[in-house]
Amino acid sequence: ANGGFELGTVPWAASDGQMDTVTSPVHGGAQAARVTGSLVQYHEVFQFIDVQAAQSYAFSGWVYLNDPSAASVFLRISWFTSAGSHISQEPSVPVTIHKPEYQLLTMGPLQAPIGAASARVSILIQPTGPFTVYLDDFSLDGPAPSPVPTPTPQPTETISPGGTETPTPTGSPTSTHTPTPTATPGPTPSHSGAPDFFDVLTNG
Repeated sequence: ANGGFELGTVPWAASDGQMDTVTSPVHGGAQAARVTGSLVQYHEVFQFIDVQAAQSYAFSGWVYLNDPSAASVFLRISWFTSAGSHISQEPSVPVTIHKPEYQLLTMGPLQAPIGAASARVSILIQPTGPFTVYLDDFSLDGPAPSPVPTPTPQPTETISPGGTETPTPTGSPTSTHTPTPTATPGPTPSHSGAPDFFDVLTNG
């Protein structure tokens, strides 16, 4: 979603540093993402997306790496179950060459593990000091998640209000129906030391 950052940075998130959009340099479209940071630790830009287990996916995008304080940039896919439990993760080969132009980052196709329902697709930056890196045109290629089945509507029985008797045609035989008496529940048995209970279901 919003792989080209044309709509801002949502739904992407950054674990550290700051992320915003710029109009230059861009790889495609009108905007790209700019990631800046000062801590010497991995900085991650990521989002979650639904996937199908046992299906193949390829993750790719473009990075503008021209700041010597950013040692490398690489991709990573982390697989999760529908309950959010982590299954496994796989990294890409990093980009380490500094150029004043966009370079392609790619990984896959990779098969989603059995039990995988979502993936965390990440761009990771390894800095050696304060840095600036630009990102643009990222995509995850693969089958869309299976749609949630919609319950089939069941026919509804319409009950007409009572009070109107349908006349019996002249000459037709008539029958008399005697209603069956409704059983009346007996007294609730008492059990010493046991909780009270109903011996019949109420509106079962």
